[in-house]
Amino acid sequence: MSQLWDRYQTLKASQPQLRARDAAAALGVSECELVAADPAAAPLRPEWPEVLAALAPLGRVMALTRNHACVHETKGEYANVSFEGKIGIAINPVIDLRIFLFHWRHGFAVRSETPRGTQRSLQFFDRHGEAVHKVYLTADSDVAAYEALTARFSAPASELALERCRCCGMSSRTWCSSTMSTTTRGWRWGRRRWPATTRARRPRP
Repeated sequence: MSQLWDRYQTLKASQPQLRARDAAAALGVSECELVAADPAAAPLRPEWPEVLAALAPLGRVMALTRNHACVHETKGEYANVSFEGKIGIAINPVIDLRIFLFHWRHGFAVRSETPRGTQRSLQFFDRHGEAVHKVYLTADSDVAAYEALTARFSAPASELALERCRCCGMSSRTWCSSTMSTTTRGWRWGRRRWPATTRARRPRP
């Protein structure tokens, strides 16, 4: 077990409700580095269109995308997925997304023990270790289908390689002091990027 994971367990014991994103920040690493240190996390091959297209058999899941300012989550079937290059769609009554894979680099199948039982998820990160999209199983999901998916796309364990910020050398640009906006007390990207996912806007009746 890695020293990072040991430090995380100590931090988690003192702050049980701390989310992984915030814990990573407190430990001075990216969320991807924290997930990669988890002994129960299995790396996935970077075949993102195929992975997302294989989610339908899981049944009802929760799709989650977040940044420092907001979180967007929906629960439903993650089906009807198709891609044209790095741009894809998932057209469903609830999970209705436009997906941009330009910045997807790392993926993991994650199993976490919680007071409510085992929590299973698929988590995807960009080249700096920032989370771009997550899919969580719900009580109505098919666990066997999840296990089959993770076995199908599992990758050999290897050393995690993240790109470092040119400004400060940190793995995650979220923590780069050069992008911090002191006027808004938030974080400001130095350049625009395609979002990992966006929800389709439906026309008003």
